[in-house]
Amino acid sequence: EKELIQKEKLILEDNNELLQNENMLARFEILKSQVSPHFLFNTLNALSYLIESDSDKAMQFTTAFSKLYRTILELKDKNLISLEEELQHVESYFFLQRTRFGSSLNITSNISTDVRSLNLPPFSIQICVENAINHNVVSEKYPLSIHVYNKDNILIIENNLREKSKIVKSTSIGIANIKSRYSFFTSAEPEFKKEGDLFVVKLPLLRN
Repeated sequence: EKELIQKEKLILEDNNELLQNENMLARFEILKSQVSPHFLFNTLNALSYLIESDSDKAMQFTTAFSKLYRTILELKDKNLISLEEELQHVESYFFLQRTRFGSSLNITSNISTDVRSLNLPPFSIQICVENAINHNVVSEKYPLSIHVYNKDNILIIENNLREKSKIVKSTSIGIANIKSRYSFFTSAEPEFKKEGDLFVVKLPLLRN
């Protein structure tokens, strides 16, 4: 019996170490993508324009930019976070992207109050939204609409499809990383699939 308990303990320790590595990879890849020359160039261009045209919004933009990096670092050691925490984190990311793309990008969210205390792996929403932006045309002619909402205990992130002929290299985390981190906590798998002219992600929301 003691040997069985010891084996179970070792398995739990190994799983925890694997999960920590997955979360570290997620954090590292998001940080790497956000400090890429392409991202910084576009961000600084947007900020430069705002400084000349709208100083108040330029200040908001700078604050959001700083908050994004700070919250990524704060979440680095967490395996699961509440949906409320995740939404607070991606608020800054949404603001930066809306400012960058203007009316060409529409991000909306409609989340029930009763599911905000449920959990999911950190960065899940940001990864899905980032993939949508990286894989689709975002222009005045072809605006991209991303909607985040829930149906019961399932978080849904969907976007219209206008796939790029040449896809900008996205983070290497993507779908595989989200699936891997979910597998540590539940047998319920997240779903990623095309449904007509939409790409739909379904993420189970977990209880402690």
